[in-house]
Formats: sequence, structure tokens, C-alpha cells
Amino acid sequence: MAASKISGGKNFRTEAKRWYDNDCVRFGLSLQDAGAYVYAWHEENDPDYCKIGYCTKDPFTYIWDGSALSHQRRLPVIFLSLGVASAREARVIEETLHQQFREDHLDRATSREWFKVNKNEIVEYVRTHQSTLLHTAAP
Repeated sequence: MAASKISGGKNFRTEAKRWYDNDCVRFGLSLQDAGAYVYAWHEENDPDYCKIGYCTKDPFTYIWDGSALSHQRRLPVIFLSLGVASAREARVIEETLHQQFREDHLDRATSREWFKVNKNEIVEYVRTHQSTLLHTAAP
């Protein structure tokens, strides 16, 4: 695989932010009201391999300003964000999603949160089960 845009030293943060602002499907609490987030993303042009995780800040900031990009070869495309009140709730929902897609789990040295599942399947599952996910995770 050729070197990525991000590993090639160029700054594509602006393009990735535009994708995040315009194309990310958001559920749950707003960015202003949430205390934590469950997110899903894939590498650019590869929507069949997705990472499902959680964080306690805006997913875009978490991925771009943290260490999440250190192992990536291509631009991350954040396509799902589910805002919740607390990190505990986010962790419970993340674990539930990992269980849902466990048959598609990928064993990667850098992360145990990758799945061979199309982004649309993840979005549809969260859309269909949003109230159950939120209710199950509530304190």
C-alpha cells in the first residue's frame, strides 16, 4: 500500500474536519451536552474495516490531537458519533457494539477495536437500537 496523505507529511486536517462536520451521523446528546462519545471511523476509501471506540472529548479532537493517528496509513473518516452523559455509559455502549460485531473482529497489534464490517451496517445498527443502547447504559 502506498504511503498515505497523513504519513506523507501533508496536513489534511481541514478536509477531515469538513467530512466530520458534514457527513458524520450523530446520535444521542449534542457535542455541547455530551460528557463522552462512542465513535466509529474507517480509513479513507476503506469503509469495510472500521474502528469502534469511545472517548471523553469530541471524537474529531480526540483522534486528530491525540495519538490515534500514529498507526494510521490513511486519513481517518469519522462516520458515527453517539453522545452520552458519562464515560461509563460510553464504555458500556462500546462494549455492546464490540459484542454485536464480535464475529467480525480483526486481530490488530495496534488496537483490539477494529472490525471487518461496513460503516453502513454499524450506522444502521445504532440507528435501529439507539434507545436500547442508551437505556442499557444509563445509570
